[in-house]
Amino acid sequence: MEHRIITTYEEFLQLRDPWRELHRQANGSLFQMHDWLAPWWKYSGAGRLLSVETWWNDALLVGILPGFIEQKRLGAVSLRRMSLLGEEEVYGEYSPLVVQEFSEAAAESSAAHWVGALRSGTADLLDFHGFPPESAFMRLFIASLRAGAYVRFVPQNLPHTMVEGATSGEEYLKLLSKRRRQGLQRHDRLLKKAGAEVEVVREWGGGGHFADLVRLHQVRWERDGEPGRFGSPRFTEFLRNVTEHLMSEGKARIYFMCSAGERIAALLSFDVNLQNCQYLVGRNPHHELMRYSVGEVLAMRAFVDAFDEGARSSDLLGGDYQYKYYKGMTRRWYARATAIPAGVRGLKGALYWGALDTRDTLTRLKRTFVHPTFDNRQDPEQP
Repeated sequence: MEHRIITTYEEFLQLRDPWRELHRQANGSLFQMHDWLAPWWKYSGAGRLLSVETWWNDALLVGILPGFIEQKRLGAVSLRRMSLLGEEEVYGEYSPLVVQEFSEAAAESSAAHWVGALRSGTADLLDFHGFPPESAFMRLFIASLRAGAYVRFVPQNLPHTMVEGATSGEEYLKLLSKRRRQGLQRHDRLLKKAGAEVEVVREWGGGGHFADLVRLHQVRWERDGEPGRFGSPRFTEFLRNVTEHLMSEGKARIYFMCSAGERIAALLSFDVNLQNCQYLVGRNPHHELMRYSVGEVLAMRAFVDAFDEGARSSDLLGGDYQYKYYKGMTRRWYARATAIPAGVRGLKGALYWGALDTRDTLTRLKRTFVHPTFDNRQDPEQP
């Protein structure tokens, strides 16, 4: 097996076809796609060094660890941090993509490479977050790293919410409590009676549909005095690029709730390898029909469609929102692993660890005292 490291954007783009084949064979996620990570690097790679590890069995690509190195400041201290492509701004899972039978060899060679980088000062810190804690490759990689570096591993670093176990839209509805199901269906009927209807957009159409999604997302957050995700031009251009491309391949759609010719709510949904992702929403909070839980009715329609079309799961990503606490939802976790060199050379990384420990403590306190305990056995109390 040959180990190659890609360091230029041109080489990265040339990986597209073999990457897509590996992604298909490995049943990769939306966030492991070349078509997701290449645009991310295009809009977020400035000032960073590309470092994409690849493994080849003869001419066949069998593994990818898509990383980069950046200069990071921690107060007066500057350190060189290595992390995974896609980790900033755009949500989701960030995990290497490796064929299972090559995982052990790839993990060992990657760990040896990065331990060498830590010892030489090419990197002061390895920082991986947003990967599934059960990832076989990452478990092997972390075990190999421990032979030459100090590793901090937090298996429950960031929660996200999934819907799993449904084989059809009808089965999904049965996962809900009777009260929840009947409430959503009643609101659906009331919306229809008021003349509202769901529009499903599968074609790019010059970008006008995406512009309406942006508008509805922004107006929702303006109510709270915040810019929302589209307050970042970089994120906006990234998501516009990705959505246009994936729509052309039948892997993206936008749901709208319409009333009297006006789009009043929107939901962006992706479908990759039978994995659905309800990625981003928007709504006009001032519209009179919002009293009928428009956003949640729209999500119900997207869930039903996804499972009717064969999806095995639907990911609602992170965020502490009320609708993610209902029966039928499952909490999953993304893990975080950070590695620093032994000895004096590891002092910079140790400072970073201290900052992470402080952040994690504050996050745990917030979850304990601000947010209700996640319990998918019953519906939460209604305000």
